[in-house]
Amino acid sequence: MAEKVTVTPHGGTPNAAFEIVEAYKTLRANLLFSLASAEKKIVVVSGSEPSAGKSTTCSNLAVLMAQTGSSVLLIDADLRKPTMHRVFHVNRQDGLTKLLLNMEDAENCIIKEVAPHMDLLPSGPIPPNPSELLGSVRMVRLLNKLAEKYEYIFIDTAGLRRKNKIK
Repeated sequence: MAEKVTVTPHGGTPNAAFEIVEAYKTLRANLLFSLASAEKKIVVVSGSEPSAGKSTTCSNLAVLMAQTGSSVLLIDADLRKPTMHRVFHVNRQDGLTKLLLNMEDAENCIIKEVAPHMDLLPSGPIPPNPSELLGSVRMVRLLNKLAEKYEYIFIDTAGLRRKNKIK
């Protein structure tokens, strides 16, 4: 006789949530070890395909790192399809793009304590030139300044490869 298996609504087993959390904790442990001697602890999460789970991974790692008591900043640098404002239920209008264009101060753009020990810098308005903004000297200066305040910075980025629409 076959063993009875309980399945959750999304098709996973009852242990799936536990296994996912444990996988993220393993990633956190690896980051703690890998970045232990780094002067600036900045983690960029990217991937080759859109909708590959980059934002989910980035936000979960940031929250888990903040649970260690470290000060964490999560930056939504996906300036094509930003998502962190939806994940944390905040407004994205004052954010990274306004900061890089000198339209706003960091204090007005960074949302404090979206989770314990964790702040969020949302994307801001979607610009016509995301690559130029993210690759600018201003971005480097901003990261250097923020690294003085936060122990860890996690940056969620757009996918490296965009899907081409064939008509």
